[in-house]
Amino acid sequence: MEKKWIDEMFLLRSIACLCLVFRNSFNRTFPESSLLGNFLELMLTFGTPAFIFISEMILAHSSRDRADSHFWTKRIQYILAPYFLFGALYALMKSAQIWVESKEVSLGTLVSFLWRHWLLGDYHGYFILIVFQFYALHKYMTRLDRAYSPISILTVSMIINMVYLGFFNFVPSPDSAVLHYVWSKFYWIPFPGWAFYFVLAYYCGSRYEQFKTLIAKHGRWSWAAVTVSGLLCFIMLHQEWIRSVSSKRVDMVIFTVSVIFLVCYIMVRVGKISPVFISISRYSFGIYLLHPMFLAVMFVPLQMFPSFRSNWFTLAVLFAGSIGCSVVTTYILNKTKWGPYIVGKIGTHDVNRKRPASTSLAKKIGVS
Repeated sequence: MEKKWIDEMFLLRSIACLCLVFRNSFNRTFPESSLLGNFLELMLTFGTPAFIFISEMILAHSSRDRADSHFWTKRIQYILAPYFLFGALYALMKSAQIWVESKEVSLGTLVSFLWRHWLLGDYHGYFILIVFQFYALHKYMTRLDRAYSPISILTVSMIINMVYLGFFNFVPSPDSAVLHYVWSKFYWIPFPGWAFYFVLAYYCGSRYEQFKTLIAKHGRWSWAAVTVSGLLCFIMLHQEWIRSVSSKRVDMVIFTVSVIFLVCYIMVRVGKISPVFISISRYSFGIYLLHPMFLAVMFVPLQMFPSFRSNWFTLAVLFAGSIGCSVVTTYILNKTKWGPYIVGKIGTHDVNRKRPASTSLAKKIGVS
């Protein structure tokens, strides 16, 4: 059966990946940022929910006409296995830093990081735990789709999502170490905090043709939606109504969805994706896993040159270098037998497949 490609998701995945790397590079270079710096960082956090949207949209689209008998096997091998491996790697790196600073090697430190990384998702790989929850929930979503209207399911999921995030955004953490950890990090993991992205992605993927038509006709409004929702995020950040700079904010839900629709609208208008974005998309999982390690390694020698420290040169080197090193490492490892189980498989994309004669769907349906 012919593989179903969604070029909009290739573009969105590559942009989300680049934003994620740029944000982490920015944090390394400018650890103490201004209001505008924090706002820039906040806008870049849309990448994580975008990845969740992409995963479900592709799954919903590809499973419309066929079931993949190897679905769980492939995802455990090429997604969950790297999650555990890199969870152990970054636990070792954090432990080693503590050992060097304290001049004492403690196995308990490593064990503490290990179980927090693996079971609680307490490192940047937490996104994988979220996605696996939605893999399991996907079959129930198809049942809900047959029983209820899209509007009702979207409305309920939006309410659940906003109430859940709003609770942790606005209710202070109780005076307890365990609950403080839940408020600061663990509330990211349970699926209610991402429910609306999942449901919206399901409908966009399972009704892909209708989605593209709607985007072509009405997608221009996403420019205004991004502007207005971004302004709302700035106001809430400036007024310190929500102090955290992360994607787990109620105001980021509308902004993220607006950006997703804007990217899809641009793709529909342009009609063809650049090979550069295709390449970034194909290597995005490897970049996602590897880039923090290369950022840490590269930042050490850069600190030896004070004239280059904490400026845009350092940011450019960290950004480009971490992406380049991640791509090369992913490529080399995928040439080995066990490489795909370490960094995941390199994505595929048929750049030579036939496309409609018109340059874009927007022109095809007569939208100016």
